[in-house]
Amino acid sequence: MRSRKLLIVDDETVLCQSLEIDFSEDGYKVQTAQTGEEALTQVKAFSPSVVLLDLRLPGMGGIEVLRKMIRHTPDIAVIMMTAFGDTKTIVKAGAFHFINKPFELEELKERVKQALREQKLKQEVIYLRHQNRKIYRYSDLVGQSQKMMDLYNQIETLTEADRTTVLIRGESGTGKELVASAIHFKSRRSSFPFMEINCASLPESLIESELFGHEKGAFTDAKQAKKGLLEIADHGTIFLDEIAEMPMAIQAKLLLFLEKRSSNGWGAERTSRWMSESSRPPIRILMLPLRIKHSGRTCITTSMWSAFIPRP
Repeated sequence: MRSRKLLIVDDETVLCQSLEIDFSEDGYKVQTAQTGEEALTQVKAFSPSVVLLDLRLPGMGGIEVLRKMIRHTPDIAVIMMTAFGDTKTIVKAGAFHFINKPFELEELKERVKQALREQKLKQEVIYLRHQNRKIYRYSDLVGQSQKMMDLYNQIETLTEADRTTVLIRGESGTGKELVASAIHFKSRRSSFPFMEINCASLPESLIESELFGHEKGAFTDAKQAKKGLLEIADHGTIFLDEIAEMPMAIQAKLLLFLEKRSSNGWGAERTSRWMSESSRPPIRILMLPLRIKHSGRTCITTSMWSAFIPRP
């Protein structure tokens, strides 16, 4: 799973340092800030999953910081730490929860775990809403001929090599989608999302935003940051159907994503940041070209094809 990232915001240096040590020992990636302005900068640069935010801060107050954090990253979980104030106001402002100072460390840790569990459930809901197809099992593939046995062996090999990007080719109606499903559901990624994206069904003007996401203000209607489908599929598998219909410019960005684990465009900052958090590719990509033309609009770039040519 992705690293748990925690931002601690408090003007008490000793408290920040103490919590940083305790949560780091539990496997969290931790950053600290002592002012509201510094905290907002950290949210953009560090992308924490959970924020521990003190209500009373020098300069910008905790409630204002909370509202700005949520405006920038709607799915962030903020736990307010307070010895003062109206807890109803805190919750109404959008905090996930609050904890009264002084607090027990174990109680605070449990609140953070609760926030992470709720985030995971919300992510699963997003995935299930997007999932509009039957989940295929390996048994959906039928046949005992030598060619089918060879195919089964190839699938078994690919389920183990889960760093490999796969291009699935074949005549129409031969079950390429079933092969893609089998590769995912037989692999170690099977407990994570299997996202099927029909490239031909996405409007050309929206496909980059849908795949890579975008930051707030990236274009006229980008009123808040949005995760792309590649990020929603975190540690799962993306199946790009009809990739030959994808515009050349987006193929180039996808190729950069495959080769360098980074991206350029509306969601470049958030996608590159997310990709760099894992020591292995955070998702696996399966591709189905559908049809290839050497003239006309529909084609796959030479560079994209070369990404699938085995290197010695």
